[in-house]
Amino acid sequence: MLKDIKIYKKDVKNIILKVRPTGEVELTAPHIASKEHIEHVVAKRKKWIAKKRAFFASFKHTKKEYVSGEDFKYLGRSYRLKVIESLKQRARLQGGYLEIHVRNKGDFKAKERLVYEWYYEKALLHFFNTLQEWNKIVKKEIKDVRIRNM
Repeated sequence: MLKDIKIYKKDVKNIILKVRPTGEVELTAPHIASKEHIEHVVAKRKKWIAKKRAFFASFKHTKKEYVSGEDFKYLGRSYRLKVIESLKQRARLQGGYLEIHVRNKGDFKAKERLVYEWYYEKALLHFFNTLQEWNKIVKKEIKDVRIRNM
């Protein structure tokens, strides 16, 4: 049980148990804590550790491949991706699908860039409209919005 837990002995009064977003478990214990006491604490918190690991695992998303049928989220709804070969490159929502028109269906970077630019444009529009409403309430103008890819 202790083999997959990083244990640190420090000048602390209590045992501190943490589950990192990566799923790693860290335990900080006082210098005087025995191995048996540490094992007892870990055994007692076994369900909590599993619950936290599952919680963090639920946020991990797989790397997008940008192929038809893949799901993309937009404003709380899921849209299936439809990749269409076309001379004019663009992205749009059409009938429950996020359609991207590309010159070459195999060009991963072009598909990724089109989807990113589409999300960026929609985010700017959405935030701009939201800020217009808030400007009326707080009576202070917000001059610019920056969007970063996280």
